[in-house]
Amino acid sequence: MNNRLLCFLCLLVFMACAGPKKQVAYFPVFPDDWLGEWQGKLEIYGPTGKTMEVPMQCVHRKRKDGQYDWYLIYGSGDQKDERKYRLTPVNAKAGHYVVDEGNGILLDGFVFHDRFISTFEVMGNVLQTQYIKHKEGMDFQVTMHALQSFHSSGDTIIANDTIPPVNSYKTAVFQQARLKRKDRDN
Repeated sequence: MNNRLLCFLCLLVFMACAGPKKQVAYFPVFPDDWLGEWQGKLEIYGPTGKTMEVPMQCVHRKRKDGQYDWYLIYGSGDQKDERKYRLTPVNAKAGHYVVDEGNGILLDGFVFHDRFISTFEVMGNVLQTQYIKHKEGMDFQVTMHALQSFHSSGDTIIANDTIPPVNSYKTAVFQQARLKRKDRDN
């Protein structure tokens, strides 16, 4: 009987030690943890599925003037499309930055925990870009929908509850890239 009790106690101790490990929270610091050279494949999706895949790079560097190079590079070789943007802090404590496209277009962006988000409208479309930092790398995402609503609902009264009008939008394009930090030896 004592051997069984001893085996049972050993098993309990083993299970307690081998139980789930405590997850350590990840709190990236913007823009410091986003700096570096990142590369991967940008996958472009339409309503019927993946329509295209292109090589993508992000090059994020601190400049001496307190601003940041915030480059996006799509494609390679003769098909290379390099966007030399600049990131400028507006109110870093509040997480407010501006991406300057260098052509008169300034896009406000805001930091929320592990992501830098910019939402803007151009030519009747609303785009949202996100740079999402995680331990394994960084994700880049773009979602686009028409500014005009796809469907409207609500705007009624049900059992003395006033239901506000709600507009929904049809997503036209979704793009995503899982980016890895480029090897520092390259």
